[in-house]
Amino acid sequence: MSFITAKPTETSLGKKIFLYLFLLLFGLIFGSLISILISTFGHGSVNSLRWGQAISSTFLFVIPPIGLYVFTRQKPFKQIGFTKPNNLLIALIGIILMFAAMPLTSQLTVWNESMQLPDFLSKIEEIMKLAEEQAQQMTEQMLNVNTFGGLLSNLIVIALIAAIGEELTFRGVIQQFLTKVCKNAHVAIILSAAIFSAIHFQFYGFLPRMMLGILLGYFFFMTKSLWTSILMHFANNAFAVIAYYLNNIGAMDIDVDSVGTAPWYITIASAIVCIAIMIISWRKTIPEND
Repeated sequence: MSFITAKPTETSLGKKIFLYLFLLLFGLIFGSLISILISTFGHGSVNSLRWGQAISSTFLFVIPPIGLYVFTRQKPFKQIGFTKPNNLLIALIGIILMFAAMPLTSQLTVWNESMQLPDFLSKIEEIMKLAEEQAQQMTEQMLNVNTFGGLLSNLIVIALIAAIGEELTFRGVIQQFLTKVCKNAHVAIILSAAIFSAIHFQFYGFLPRMMLGILLGYFFFMTKSLWTSILMHFANNAFAVIAYYLNNIGAMDIDVDSVGTAPWYITIASAIVCIAIMIISWRKTIPEND
């Protein structure tokens, strides 16, 4: 007796999107509940805030993307982008780019913070400013450490987990979904960067965060590896974590929030360098992307 076995059919894009949204909702609810419990039992201590955020980010940004590809793919890590960069030099240049872009992102932050909504949206503006201040206070509370243990915890929670989770979600899933829907990589990169920035619910940091999202998106697309954007993202976050720590222990005496601010000509130079790096990197990798 012989049996005829049909080849497994690939899950449709619509079903993948529905499944991902379901996993995302589950992660949001379950992660938030655990985070609240940790914060409550920890009486709002810095450690409880830090690890509550770690668990919340894991359930929201890490588990849903991996779950999606586990349920729909035979090789989830390959499909999501956990492959060796097709150009290691370009991947390393991407990390350098994050530091070269700091004066430009700082200037974008200044411009963004100076923006004002129309009068009829003044109430919404007040709510956004309050939410932004509360988020900033919580972040600074976690960053203001002066022990090596605190530094290591922040590097894991604020830099590493955030980098892995957000790249899994916004580049590994959303950008790839949008590329298939829009049939245009440039549109997909820009839209996923806008979603990446908007999801933080911090209007006054929208422009610089979107620009960083665009850089991350292009380097993920060019190198075909999520490791590239994860390392770039980690480098950006780790810089702030280490800078706060060095400032707190007295190794340097600067206003960490002003790091990267520079005269207009430095900002222009930063923009030129970023554009040049992007063009050169694209030309070096475009034959492999065709």
